[in-house]
Amino acid sequence: RGVLYVHVLKAKGLAAMDPGGTSDPFCTVTVAGTQATTKVVWKSLSPEWDEVMMFPMRGVDVTRDVVHLEVFDHDLAFADFLGTASLPLASLLLSERHVK
Repeated sequence: RGVLYVHVLKAKGLAAMDPGGTSDPFCTVTVAGTQATTKVVWKSLSPEWDEVMMFPMRGVDVTRDVVHLEVFDHDLAFADFLGTASLPLASLLLSERHVK
């Protein structure tokens, strides 16, 4: 059924989770149980990842599945949650516009 490309560009105004007043953010993208992760951008509250991820569409229900994004602050012990967004696949695949 093809491949879905998700372009993770950037985030702005993230919360500072580290003692120095910054965060070390990374983003996870999940589509129908398949997950991909960006690189960590060290010491930033407005990271720019500019990464393209590919998700196979086999087994994906475009009427019900979503593109789920979560942003975390990288730490040695565990990742601190910074934010989330979910975008219905139907709205992305059936429209001409791109989400930015």
